[in-house]
This record gives sequence, structure tokens and C-alpha cells, in this order.
Amino acid sequence: MGRGDRMSDHDKAMRQYEHNKWLRDYESRERLQLFTAHVTAVSSLSSIALNSSILANSASAGAVLVFLSSLWGKPTAAIVVDAALWSVSVFAVGIFAGMLSAGFGYLSQLFWGYVDVRSLQGNKRKTLSIFAFSLQIIAIALGVSAISAFGYGACVGINTLHAAKAALLGS
Repeated sequence: MGRGDRMSDHDKAMRQYEHNKWLRDYESRERLQLFTAHVTAVSSLSSIALNSSILANSASAGAVLVFLSSLWGKPTAAIVVDAALWSVSVFAVGIFAGMLSAGFGYLSQLFWGYVDVRSLQGNKRKTLSIFAFSLQIIAIALGVSAISAFGYGACVGINTLHAAKAALLGS
């Protein structure tokens, strides 16, 4: 084997190395693009769900109040006022939970960004990551509470309507 054969083997190894490096870089970029698309989709969907829960609770509270105003001063109003006001209270809690969820979600992302941008190491990174994750869990729990408040408030509202119907048919 002469010097030319070794150069040829070296060239082959370098080409293989460059090809593998290009392939790793390509796969890494592709994974990053998929992760970015996933994060964007999750963020958009959670924002839509949160806005929907706030809007649904607000509209429902308004609808119950309009219903109550039409009954105000009538003898049947006493039958439904307590239950209707309870459902408005539940909707108000749902609105508040949705707003808190948005705030905690913002804080969570702020701390995640701080952890990523600062390239923290060791205990600082771990502590901030745990804090950011805790804020994220609180935001999710509050978001679920906002949606649950809408469901519960709607059930109370429906029961109120049934009570009003029974009272009107009974009298």
C-alpha cells in the first residue's frame, strides 16, 4: 500500500464524517422545527381554551342576569333568585380562575424563558425549573377550574330554570 491508498481511505473517512455530521445537523434542525411547531400549537390551543372559558362564563353570567331582570318584581322571582345568583357567582369564579390561569401561564413562560436564555447551571437551573413547572401546573389547574365552573354554573342555571318552570306550572 502506497501513500495514495492511505489518502484515499482518509478522504473516504472524511467524506463519511462530513455526511454523518450533515445528517445529524439536519435531524437536529428537523426535531427543533417539530418541537417549535408543537409548542406553538399547544400555546395556541391553550389560549383558545382559556379565552373560550372566560367568554363562556361571562356570557352565561350576563344571560342569567338578563333573565333575572325580566323576573324582578314578580312573585315568581323569589323562587329562582337564590339559585340564579349562585350560578352567577359560580360563573364569576370561573372568570376569575381563567384570568388567574392566564397570569400564571405568563409567569411560567417568563421563568422558562429565563432558565433557557441564561443557560443557568446546577441548583439555580433546577430551582427555577421547578418554580416554572409549578407555575405551569397552577395555570393548568386554574384553567381546568374555569372550564369546570362553566359546567357547574350551567347545571345550576338549568336546575334554576326547571325550578322556575315547576313553580309557574304549579301556581
